[in-house]
Amino acid sequence: MVRAAEGDRITFVAATPGMAASLQGSSHSFAQAPVVARALHEGKPIETSNFSKLSPLSSSMQAVLPVDTARVIPLGEALPDGRRRLGVLGFYREGTRPFSPEQRMLMDEFAKRVSVSLHRAELLRLAESTTARLQTAIDVAADISASLDPSEVIRRVLMRAVEAGKADRGVLLRVEDADTVVEDYHDSAGVRDLIGYRHRIALQPLMRQAVRSRRPTIGGRYEVDRMEAPLNLSLADVKHTATIPLVLDGEVTAVLVLSRRQDPPFLPDDLVTFQLIANQAVLALRNARLFAQAQAVTRAQSDFLNMAAHELRTPLSVIAGYVSMMEDGTLGDVPGSWHLPIETLRAKTAELESLISELLIASRLEAGTIPVHHGVVELREAAFTALERVEPRANLLGARLRHRFPEEPVQVSGDAEQVVRILDNLLNNALSYGSSPQEVTVTVHGGPEPRVEVRDQGQGIPAGERDRIFERFYRIEDPARRHVPGTGLGLYISRELASRMGGRLTLDRSLPGKGSTFSLRLPPA
Repeated sequence: MVRAAEGDRITFVAATPGMAASLQGSSHSFAQAPVVARALHEGKPIETSNFSKLSPLSSSMQAVLPVDTARVIPLGEALPDGRRRLGVLGFYREGTRPFSPEQRMLMDEFAKRVSVSLHRAELLRLAESTTARLQTAIDVAADISASLDPSEVIRRVLMRAVEAGKADRGVLLRVEDADTVVEDYHDSAGVRDLIGYRHRIALQPLMRQAVRSRRPTIGGRYEVDRMEAPLNLSLADVKHTATIPLVLDGEVTAVLVLSRRQDPPFLPDDLVTFQLIANQAVLALRNARLFAQAQAVTRAQSDFLNMAAHELRTPLSVIAGYVSMMEDGTLGDVPGSWHLPIETLRAKTAELESLISELLIASRLEAGTIPVHHGVVELREAAFTALERVEPRANLLGARLRHRFPEEPVQVSGDAEQVVRILDNLLNNALSYGSSPQEVTVTVHGGPEPRVEVRDQGQGIPAGERDRIFERFYRIEDPARRHVPGTGLGLYISRELASRMGGRLTLDRSLPGKGSTFSLRLPPA
Protein backbone atom coordinates (compact mmCIF):
# COMPACT_ATOMS: atom_id res chain seq x y z
CA MET A 1 0.00 0.00 0.00
CA VAL A 2 1.50 3.31 -1.12
CA ARG A 3 0.74 6.48 0.80
CA ALA A 4 1.61 10.02 -0.33
CA ALA A 5 2.35 12.79 2.17
CA GLU A 6 0.84 16.25 1.65
CA GLY A 7 1.72 18.74 4.35
CA ASP A 8 0.68 17.23 7.68
CA ARG A 9 -1.69 14.73 6.10
CA ILE A 10 -1.42 11.43 4.26
CA THR A 11 -3.56 10.08 1.45
CA PHE A 12 -3.97 6.40 0.56
CA VAL A 13 -3.30 6.31 -3.17
CA ALA A 14 -3.11 2.55 -3.80
CA ALA A 15 -3.79 -0.71 -1.97
CA THR A 16 -3.81 -4.44 -2.68
CA PRO A 17 -7.23 -5.95 -3.36
CA GLY A 18 -9.10 -6.79 -0.21
CA MET A 19 -6.72 -5.56 2.42
CA ALA A 20 -7.42 -1.90 3.28
CA ALA A 21 -8.76 -1.34 -0.24
CA SER A 22 -11.63 0.59 1.33
CA LEU A 23 -9.12 3.18 2.55
CA GLN A 24 -7.92 4.01 -0.96
CA GLY A 25 -8.40 7.72 -1.68
CA SER A 26 -9.03 8.64 1.95
CA SER A 27 -7.01 11.36 3.70
CA HIS A 28 -5.89 11.38 7.34
CA SER A 29 -3.77 13.47 9.68
CA PHE A 30 -0.36 12.38 10.93
CA ALA A 31 -1.88 12.01 14.40
CA GLN A 32 -3.98 9.14 13.05
CA ALA A 33 -0.90 7.45 11.56
CA PRO A 34 2.03 7.84 13.97
CA VAL A 35 4.00 4.98 12.37
CA VAL A 36 3.81 6.72 8.97
CA ALA A 37 4.73 10.06 10.51
CA ARG A 38 7.77 8.54 12.21
CA ALA A 39 9.00 6.83 9.02
CA LEU A 40 8.68 10.09 7.10
CA HIS A 41 10.40 12.08 9.83
CA GLU A 42 13.31 9.68 10.40
CA GLY A 43 13.72 8.73 6.75
CA LYS A 44 14.13 5.02 7.46
CA PRO A 45 11.91 1.89 7.62
CA ILE A 46 9.83 1.48 10.78
CA GLU A 47 8.63 -1.98 11.79
CA THR A 48 6.21 -2.84 14.58
CA SER A 49 4.25 -5.86 15.84
CA ASN A 50 1.90 -3.59 17.82
CA PHE A 51 0.32 -1.70 14.93
CA SER A 52 -3.28 -2.13 16.07
CA LYS A 53 -2.56 -0.24 19.29
CA LEU A 54 -0.28 2.43 17.79
CA SER A 55 -2.45 3.61 14.90
CA PRO A 56 -6.06 4.85 15.12
CA LEU A 57 -6.36 3.75 11.49
CA SER A 58 -6.03 0.13 12.54
CA SER A 59 -9.73 -0.01 13.47
CA SER A 60 -10.65 0.67 9.82
CA MET A 61 -8.14 -1.88 8.62
CA GLN A 62 -9.24 -4.43 11.22
CA ALA A 63 -12.69 -4.39 9.64
CA VAL A 64 -11.12 -5.79 6.48
CA LEU A 65 -8.38 -8.00 7.89
CA PRO A 66 -6.88 -7.98 11.39
CA VAL A 67 -3.28 -6.70 11.29
CA ASP A 68 -0.66 -6.22 13.98
CA THR A 69 2.63 -6.49 12.14
CA ALA A 70 3.61 -3.60 9.87
CA ARG A 71 6.72 -2.42 8.05
CA VAL A 72 6.55 1.17 6.71
CA ILE A 73 9.27 2.32 4.29
CA PRO A 74 9.72 6.00 3.24
CA LEU A 75 9.74 6.70 -0.50
CA GLY A 76 11.61 9.22 -2.64
CA GLU A 77 14.22 11.88 -1.99
CA ALA A 78 13.93 15.59 -1.33
CA LEU A 79 11.99 17.42 -4.07
CA PRO A 80 12.44 20.94 -5.53
CA ASP A 81 9.12 22.07 -4.01
CA GLY A 82 10.42 21.50 -0.47
CA ARG A 83 8.93 18.09 0.26
CA ARG A 84 11.36 15.72 1.98
CA ARG A 85 9.56 12.53 0.93
CA LEU A 86 6.90 11.44 -1.52
CA GLY A 87 5.23 9.16 0.96
CA VAL A 88 5.56 5.62 2.28
CA LEU A 89 5.13 2.03 1.18
CA GLY A 90 3.57 -0.10 3.90
CA PHE A 91 3.49 -3.89 4.29
CA TYR A 92 1.00 -5.38 6.77
CA ARG A 93 -0.03 -8.84 7.95
CA GLU A 94 -2.12 -10.36 10.67
CA GLY A 95 -0.60 -11.63 13.85
CA THR A 96 2.46 -10.48 15.72
CA ARG A 97 5.01 -12.67 13.94
CA PRO A 98 7.79 -10.33 12.63
CA PHE A 99 8.93 -10.31 9.03
CA SER A 100 11.96 -12.51 8.24
CA PRO A 101 15.28 -10.98 7.06
CA GLU A 102 14.60 -12.30 3.56
CA GLN A 103 11.16 -10.67 3.53
CA ARG A 104 12.60 -7.38 4.76
CA MET A 105 15.25 -7.48 2.03
CA LEU A 106 12.63 -8.08 -0.64
CA MET A 107 10.43 -5.33 0.76
CA ASP A 108 13.30 -2.85 0.88
CA GLU A 109 14.43 -3.73 -2.65
CA PHE A 110 10.89 -3.38 -3.96
CA ALA A 111 10.54 -0.06 -2.12
CA LYS A 112 13.75 1.21 -3.72
CA ARG A 113 12.44 0.46 -7.20
CA VAL A 114 9.08 2.02 -6.43
CA SER A 115 10.84 5.02 -4.89
CA VAL A 116 13.02 5.65 -7.96
CA SER A 117 10.06 5.31 -10.33
CA LEU A 118 7.83 7.60 -8.29
CA HIS A 119 10.58 10.14 -7.76
CA ARG A 120 11.22 10.39 -11.49
CA ALA A 121 7.52 10.59 -12.23
CA GLU A 122 7.08 13.35 -9.65
CA LEU A 123 10.02 15.32 -11.02
CA LEU A 124 8.49 15.09 -14.49
CA ARG A 125 5.13 16.20 -13.11
CA LEU A 126 6.73 19.15 -11.35
CA ALA A 127 8.57 20.17 -14.53
CA GLU A 128 5.38 19.96 -16.58
CA SER A 129 3.48 21.86 -13.90
CA THR A 130 6.12 24.59 -13.79
CA THR A 131 6.06 24.89 -17.57
CA ALA A 132 2.28 25.12 -17.56
CA ARG A 133 2.35 27.81 -14.86
CA LEU A 134 4.91 29.85 -16.76
CA GLN A 135 2.85 29.57 -19.93
CA THR A 136 -0.21 30.69 -18.00
CA ALA A 137 1.73 33.66 -16.62
CA ILE A 138 2.89 34.61 -20.12
CA ASP A 139 -0.64 34.32 -21.54
CA VAL A 140 -2.10 36.34 -18.67
CA ALA A 141 0.57 39.03 -19.00
CA ALA A 142 -0.03 39.33 -22.75
CA ASP A 143 -3.79 39.54 -22.26
CA ILE A 144 -4.07 41.99 -19.39
CA SER A 145 -1.29 44.27 -20.64
CA ALA A 146 -3.14 44.74 -23.94
CA SER A 147 -5.37 47.37 -22.31
CA LEU A 148 -4.72 50.46 -20.20
CA ASP A 149 -8.35 50.85 -19.16
CA PRO A 150 -8.51 49.88 -15.44
CA SER A 151 -12.01 48.38 -15.76
CA GLU A 152 -10.98 46.27 -18.74
CA VAL A 153 -7.79 45.13 -16.98
CA ILE A 154 -9.83 44.00 -13.94
CA ARG A 155 -12.27 42.13 -16.18
CA ARG A 156 -9.45 40.29 -17.96
CA VAL A 157 -7.70 39.46 -14.68
CA LEU A 158 -10.89 37.90 -13.31
CA MET A 159 -11.64 35.88 -16.42
CA ARG A 160 -8.07 34.61 -16.69
CA ALA A 161 -7.86 33.74 -12.99
CA VAL A 162 -11.16 31.84 -13.04
CA GLU A 163 -10.07 29.96 -16.16
CA ALA A 164 -6.58 29.12 -14.85
CA GLY A 165 -7.86 28.08 -11.42
CA LYS A 166 -10.79 26.03 -12.76
CA ALA A 167 -12.93 28.13 -10.45
CA ASP A 168 -16.61 28.96 -10.67
CA ARG A 169 -16.32 32.50 -9.42
CA GLY A 170 -13.76 35.29 -9.08
CA VAL A 171 -14.03 38.60 -7.22
CA LEU A 172 -11.51 41.44 -7.09
CA LEU A 173 -11.70 43.67 -4.04
CA ARG A 174 -9.66 46.78 -3.37
CA VAL A 175 -8.38 47.37 0.14
CA GLU A 176 -9.39 50.67 1.73
CA ASP A 177 -8.08 51.10 5.26
CA ALA A 178 -9.79 48.36 7.31
CA ASP A 179 -12.32 47.39 4.61
CA THR A 180 -12.52 45.51 1.35
CA VAL A 181 -14.63 46.96 -1.47
CA VAL A 182 -15.87 44.88 -4.41
CA GLU A 183 -14.41 46.24 -7.65
CA ASP A 184 -15.80 43.64 -10.06
CA TYR A 185 -16.59 39.93 -10.35
CA HIS A 186 -16.92 37.09 -12.82
CA ASP A 187 -19.25 34.16 -12.15
CA SER A 188 -19.59 31.23 -14.55
CA ALA A 189 -23.14 30.60 -13.34
CA GLY A 190 -24.14 34.24 -13.69
CA VAL A 191 -24.66 34.73 -9.96
CA ARG A 192 -24.46 38.44 -9.23
CA ASP A 193 -22.30 40.26 -6.73
CA LEU A 194 -22.66 43.68 -5.15
CA ILE A 195 -20.14 45.99 -6.80
CA GLY A 196 -19.10 48.58 -4.26
CA TYR A 197 -20.02 46.31 -1.34
CA ARG A 198 -17.88 47.20 1.67
CA HIS A 199 -16.98 44.66 4.35
CA ARG A 200 -14.69 44.82 7.36
CA ILE A 201 -11.50 42.79 6.96
CA ALA A 202 -11.62 41.91 10.67
CA LEU A 203 -14.91 40.07 10.11
CA GLN A 204 -13.45 37.88 7.34
CA PRO A 205 -11.02 35.33 8.86
CA LEU A 206 -9.52 34.14 5.56
CA MET A 207 -9.29 37.69 4.23
CA ARG A 208 -7.66 38.84 7.46
CA GLN A 209 -5.12 36.02 7.30
CA ALA A 210 -4.24 36.71 3.65
CA VAL A 211 -3.89 40.48 4.19
CA ARG A 212 -1.78 40.12 7.32
CA SER A 213 0.52 37.43 5.94
CA ARG A 214 0.55 38.87 2.40
CA ARG A 215 0.36 35.26 1.20
CA PRO A 216 -2.38 33.29 -0.59
CA THR A 217 -4.72 31.36 1.69
CA ILE A 218 -6.89 28.29 1.05
CA GLY A 219 -10.21 28.02 2.83
CA GLY A 220 -13.68 26.57 2.83
CA ARG A 221 -17.12 28.11 2.85
CA TYR A 222 -17.83 31.79 3.35
CA GLU A 223 -19.24 33.00 6.64
CA VAL A 224 -22.39 34.15 4.88
CA ASP A 225 -24.26 34.90 8.09
CA ARG A 226 -22.17 38.07 8.40
CA MET A 227 -22.99 39.23 4.87
CA GLU A 228 -25.87 41.28 3.59
CA ALA A 229 -28.65 39.86 1.45
CA PRO A 230 -28.68 38.91 -1.39
CA LEU A 231 -24.92 38.34 -1.24
CA ASN A 232 -25.24 35.76 1.52
CA LEU A 233 -27.65 33.74 -0.61
CA SER A 234 -25.39 34.02 -3.69
CA LEU A 235 -22.40 32.58 -1.82
CA ALA A 236 -24.18 29.97 0.26
CA ASP A 237 -23.29 27.11 -2.13
CA VAL A 238 -19.55 27.93 -2.32
CA LYS A 239 -17.48 25.07 -0.86
CA HIS A 240 -13.86 26.07 -1.48
CA THR A 241 -12.06 29.41 -1.67
CA ALA A 242 -8.60 30.75 -2.43
CA THR A 243 -7.77 34.26 -1.23
CA ILE A 244 -4.83 35.90 -3.01
CA PRO A 245 -3.51 39.32 -1.88
CA LEU A 246 -2.18 41.71 -4.53
CA VAL A 247 0.92 43.27 -3.00
CA LEU A 248 2.60 46.40 -4.34
CA ASP A 249 5.61 47.94 -2.59
CA GLY A 250 4.96 45.80 0.47
CA GLU A 251 1.33 46.89 0.84
CA VAL A 252 -1.80 44.88 0.02
CA THR A 253 -3.70 47.06 -2.44
CA ALA A 254 -6.32 44.53 -3.53
CA VAL A 255 -7.41 40.93 -3.00
CA LEU A 256 -8.45 38.32 -5.56
CA VAL A 257 -10.87 35.67 -4.24
CA LEU A 258 -11.55 32.53 -6.29
CA SER A 259 -14.31 30.08 -5.40
CA ARG A 260 -15.45 26.59 -6.31
CA ARG A 261 -18.94 25.26 -5.70
CA GLN A 262 -17.88 21.62 -6.04
CA ASP A 263 -14.88 19.44 -5.18
CA PRO A 264 -11.95 19.21 -5.53
CA PRO A 265 -10.63 21.85 -3.14
CA PHE A 266 -7.81 24.20 -4.07
CA LEU A 267 -4.32 22.76 -3.55
CA PRO A 268 -0.98 24.40 -2.69
CA ASP A 269 0.09 23.97 -6.33
CA ASP A 270 -2.86 26.11 -7.36
CA LEU A 271 -1.65 28.91 -5.12
CA VAL A 272 1.64 29.10 -7.02
CA THR A 273 -0.29 29.73 -10.25
CA PHE A 274 -2.57 32.25 -8.54
CA GLN A 275 0.44 34.12 -7.15
CA LEU A 276 1.90 34.44 -10.65
CA ILE A 277 -1.41 35.86 -11.88
CA ALA A 278 -1.58 38.21 -8.89
CA ASN A 279 1.93 39.51 -9.59
CA GLN A 280 0.96 40.30 -13.18
CA ALA A 281 -2.37 41.76 -12.13
CA VAL A 282 -1.03 44.20 -9.56
CA LEU A 283 1.48 45.63 -12.03
CA ALA A 284 -1.07 45.85 -14.85
CA LEU A 285 -3.59 47.57 -12.56
CA ARG A 286 -0.99 50.01 -11.31
CA ASN A 287 0.04 50.88 -14.87
CA ALA A 288 -3.57 51.25 -15.99
CA ARG A 289 -4.41 53.53 -13.06
CA LEU A 290 -1.27 55.60 -13.54
CA PHE A 291 -2.17 55.95 -17.21
CA ALA A 292 -5.72 56.99 -16.30
CA GLN A 293 -4.35 59.57 -13.87
CA ALA A 294 -1.94 60.86 -16.49
CA GLN A 295 -4.80 61.13 -18.97
CA ALA A 296 -6.86 63.06 -16.44
CA VAL A 297 -3.96 65.45 -15.82
CA THR A 298 -3.41 65.81 -19.57
CA ARG A 299 -7.10 66.56 -20.13
CA ALA A 300 -7.01 69.16 -17.36
CA GLN A 301 -3.91 70.73 -18.90
CA SER A 302 -5.47 70.71 -22.35
CA ASP A 303 -8.68 72.26 -21.03
CA PHE A 304 -6.67 74.96 -19.29
CA LEU A 305 -4.58 75.65 -22.39
CA ASN A 306 -7.67 75.87 -24.53
CA MET A 307 -9.43 78.20 -22.10
CA ALA A 308 -6.32 80.35 -21.58
CA ALA A 309 -5.70 80.66 -25.32
CA HIS A 310 -9.30 81.67 -26.02
CA GLU A 311 -9.33 84.16 -23.15
CA LEU A 312 -6.08 85.72 -24.35
CA ARG A 313 -7.06 85.83 -28.00
CA THR A 314 -9.92 88.30 -27.52
CA PRO A 315 -7.99 91.12 -25.79
CA LEU A 316 -5.00 90.47 -28.06
CA SER A 317 -7.23 90.94 -31.11
CA VAL A 318 -8.34 94.30 -29.73
CA ILE A 319 -4.72 95.35 -29.13
CA ALA A 320 -3.70 94.23 -32.60
CA GLY A 321 -6.60 96.18 -34.09
CA TYR A 322 -5.62 99.42 -32.39
CA VAL A 323 -1.96 98.97 -33.34
CA SER A 324 -3.00 98.48 -36.95
CA MET A 325 -5.18 101.62 -36.86
CA MET A 326 -2.28 103.63 -35.44
CA GLU A 327 -0.02 102.33 -38.19
CA ASP A 328 -2.40 103.19 -41.06
CA GLY A 329 -3.40 106.60 -39.62
CA THR A 330 -7.03 105.71 -38.88
CA LEU A 331 -6.63 107.27 -35.45
CA GLY A 332 -4.91 110.33 -36.88
CA ASP A 333 -1.35 111.28 -37.43
CA VAL A 334 1.13 109.95 -34.89
CA PRO A 335 4.39 111.62 -33.96
CA GLY A 336 7.48 110.34 -35.72
CA SER A 337 8.94 109.23 -32.40
CA TRP A 338 6.07 106.73 -32.10
CA HIS A 339 6.94 104.74 -35.20
CA LEU A 340 9.53 102.53 -33.53
CA PRO A 341 7.38 101.78 -30.45
CA ILE A 342 4.41 101.00 -32.72
CA GLU A 343 6.57 98.66 -34.80
CA THR A 344 7.72 96.95 -31.60
CA LEU A 345 4.09 96.60 -30.47
CA ARG A 346 3.14 95.10 -33.82
CA ALA A 347 6.00 92.60 -33.69
CA LYS A 348 5.23 91.56 -30.10
CA THR A 349 1.53 91.27 -30.91
CA ALA A 350 2.35 88.95 -33.81
CA GLU A 351 4.64 86.98 -31.48
CA LEU A 352 1.84 86.58 -28.92
CA GLU A 353 -0.61 85.54 -31.65
CA SER A 354 1.83 82.80 -32.68
CA LEU A 355 2.17 81.59 -29.09
CA ILE A 356 -1.59 81.52 -28.60
CA SER A 357 -2.01 79.64 -31.87
CA GLU A 358 0.46 77.00 -30.64
CA LEU A 359 -1.44 76.66 -27.36
CA LEU A 360 -4.71 76.13 -29.22
CA ILE A 361 -3.21 73.59 -31.60
CA ALA A 362 -1.61 71.65 -28.74
CA SER A 363 -4.88 71.51 -26.79
CA ARG A 364 -6.78 70.40 -29.89
CA LEU A 365 -4.21 67.72 -30.60
CA GLU A 366 -4.71 66.35 -27.09
CA ALA A 367 -8.48 66.46 -27.54
CA GLY A 368 -8.24 64.89 -31.00
CA THR A 369 -10.20 67.73 -32.62
CA ILE A 370 -7.63 68.85 -35.21
CA PRO A 371 -8.79 67.55 -38.59
CA VAL A 372 -6.21 65.92 -40.83
CA HIS A 373 -7.38 65.68 -44.43
CA HIS A 374 -5.47 63.00 -46.28
CA GLY A 375 -4.76 63.76 -49.88
CA VAL A 376 -1.92 63.98 -52.38
CA VAL A 377 0.70 66.57 -51.45
CA GLU A 378 3.46 67.67 -53.82
CA LEU A 379 6.41 67.86 -51.44
CA ARG A 380 8.38 70.38 -53.47
CA GLU A 381 5.45 72.79 -53.53
CA ALA A 382 4.90 72.45 -49.78
CA ALA A 383 8.59 73.14 -49.10
CA PHE A 384 8.58 76.13 -51.44
CA THR A 385 5.50 77.59 -49.73
CA ALA A 386 7.17 77.27 -46.33
CA LEU A 387 10.32 78.94 -47.66
CA GLU A 388 8.28 81.84 -49.05
CA ARG A 389 6.58 82.34 -45.68
CA VAL A 390 9.83 82.50 -43.74
CA GLU A 391 11.77 84.57 -46.28
CA PRO A 392 10.87 88.02 -44.81
CA ARG A 393 12.13 86.97 -41.39
CA ALA A 394 15.27 85.45 -42.90
CA ASN A 395 15.98 88.75 -44.70
CA LEU A 396 15.61 90.71 -41.47
CA LEU A 397 18.08 88.36 -39.76
CA GLY A 398 20.48 88.41 -42.69
CA ALA A 399 20.10 84.63 -43.04
CA ARG A 400 20.60 82.71 -46.27
CA LEU A 401 17.95 80.20 -47.39
CA ARG A 402 18.92 77.46 -49.80
CA HIS A 403 16.93 74.63 -51.34
CA ARG A 404 17.65 71.49 -53.28
CA PHE A 405 14.67 70.03 -55.10
CA PRO A 406 14.57 67.12 -57.56
CA GLU A 407 13.35 67.82 -61.09
CA GLU A 408 10.50 65.32 -60.87
CA PRO A 409 7.44 65.86 -58.61
CA VAL A 410 7.53 64.15 -55.22
CA GLN A 411 4.02 63.15 -54.24
CA VAL A 412 3.17 62.00 -50.73
CA SER A 413 0.04 61.20 -48.77
CA GLY A 414 -0.88 63.84 -46.21
CA ASP A 415 -2.55 67.15 -45.45
CA ALA A 416 -0.94 70.02 -47.37
CA GLU A 417 -1.80 72.59 -44.69
CA GLN A 418 -0.29 70.50 -41.90
CA VAL A 419 2.82 69.62 -43.93
CA VAL A 420 3.51 73.33 -44.46
CA ARG A 421 2.85 73.99 -40.76
CA ILE A 422 5.49 71.41 -39.80
CA LEU A 423 8.02 72.91 -42.22
CA ASP A 424 7.21 76.40 -40.87
CA ASN A 425 8.11 75.23 -37.38
CA LEU A 426 11.36 73.62 -38.52
CA LEU A 427 12.46 76.66 -40.51
CA ASN A 428 11.61 79.14 -37.76
CA ASN A 429 13.49 77.00 -35.22
CA ALA A 430 16.50 76.91 -37.53
CA LEU A 431 16.48 80.71 -37.79
CA SER A 432 15.89 81.20 -34.03
CA TYR A 433 18.71 78.93 -32.93
CA GLY A 434 21.14 79.39 -35.80
CA SER A 435 24.55 80.98 -35.54
CA SER A 436 25.54 84.05 -37.49
CA PRO A 437 25.96 84.05 -40.43
CA GLN A 438 22.87 81.86 -40.61
CA GLU A 439 22.33 79.40 -43.44
CA VAL A 440 19.39 77.01 -43.69
CA THR A 441 19.09 74.37 -46.39
CA VAL A 442 15.87 72.57 -47.35
CA THR A 443 16.31 69.37 -49.35
CA VAL A 444 13.50 67.28 -50.85
CA HIS A 445 14.14 63.59 -51.55
CA GLY A 446 11.94 61.38 -53.73
CA GLY A 447 12.04 57.63 -54.15
CA PRO A 448 10.32 54.92 -52.10
CA GLU A 449 10.82 56.90 -48.85
CA PRO A 450 10.13 60.55 -49.70
CA ARG A 451 11.24 63.14 -47.14
CA VAL A 452 12.13 66.76 -46.54
CA GLU A 453 15.32 67.66 -44.68
CA VAL A 454 15.86 70.98 -42.91
CA ARG A 455 19.51 71.54 -42.03
CA ASP A 456 20.92 74.48 -40.12
CA GLN A 457 24.41 75.51 -39.03
CA GLY A 458 23.51 76.38 -35.46
CA GLN A 459 24.93 75.30 -32.13
CA GLY A 460 23.50 71.79 -32.28
CA ILE A 461 21.53 69.91 -29.62
CA PRO A 462 23.31 68.28 -26.65
CA ALA A 463 23.18 64.48 -26.71
CA GLY A 464 21.24 64.29 -23.44
CA GLU A 465 18.49 66.56 -24.79
CA ARG A 466 17.80 64.93 -28.15
CA ASP A 467 15.08 62.57 -26.94
CA ARG A 468 13.32 65.31 -25.00
CA ILE A 469 13.05 68.11 -27.54
CA PHE A 470 9.81 66.58 -28.89
CA GLU A 471 8.15 66.69 -25.45
CA ARG A 472 5.43 69.20 -24.74
CA PHE A 473 6.72 72.51 -23.27
CA TYR A 474 10.32 71.29 -23.24
CA ARG A 475 12.99 73.87 -24.04
CA ILE A 476 16.74 73.50 -23.85
CA GLU A 477 18.25 75.50 -21.02
CA ASP A 478 20.76 77.69 -22.82
CA PRO A 479 21.59 81.06 -21.22
CA ALA A 480 22.66 82.36 -24.62
CA ARG A 481 19.19 81.60 -26.06
CA ARG A 482 16.88 82.77 -23.29
CA HIS A 483 15.82 85.72 -25.42
CA VAL A 484 14.33 83.37 -28.05
CA PRO A 485 10.52 83.44 -27.70
CA GLY A 486 8.51 80.26 -27.71
CA THR A 487 6.42 77.81 -25.71
CA GLY A 488 8.34 74.60 -26.30
CA LEU A 489 5.39 73.28 -28.31
CA GLY A 490 6.61 73.60 -31.90
CA LEU A 491 8.42 70.26 -32.23
CA TYR A 492 5.78 68.48 -30.13
CA ILE A 493 3.03 69.74 -32.45
CA SER A 494 5.06 68.91 -35.55
CA ARG A 495 5.78 65.34 -34.51
CA GLU A 496 2.12 64.75 -33.54
CA LEU A 497 0.90 66.09 -36.88
CA ALA A 498 3.43 63.96 -38.77
CA SER A 499 2.31 60.87 -36.87
CA ARG A 500 -1.37 61.53 -37.64
CA MET A 501 -0.52 61.66 -41.32
CA GLY A 502 1.24 58.29 -41.09
CA GLY A 503 4.69 59.85 -41.17
CA ARG A 504 7.60 60.59 -38.84
CA LEU A 505 9.54 63.64 -37.74
CA THR A 506 13.05 62.79 -36.58
CA LEU A 507 16.29 64.44 -35.58
CA ASP A 508 18.73 62.75 -37.96
CA ARG A 509 21.93 64.54 -37.03
CA SER A 510 23.16 67.08 -34.53
CA LEU A 511 26.76 68.03 -33.81
CA PRO A 512 27.94 70.67 -31.33
CA GLY A 513 28.80 73.85 -33.22
CA LYS A 514 27.81 72.36 -36.58
CA GLY A 515 24.05 72.43 -36.48
CA SER A 516 21.23 69.92 -36.79
CA THR A 517 19.25 68.11 -39.48
CA PHE A 518 15.55 67.31 -39.04
CA SER A 519 13.67 65.06 -41.47
CA LEU A 520 9.95 64.84 -42.19
CA ARG A 521 9.09 61.49 -43.74
CA LEU A 522 5.66 60.86 -45.25
CA PRO A 523 4.19 57.82 -47.02
CA PRO A 524 4.31 57.99 -50.81
CA ALA A 525 1.01 58.76 -52.55
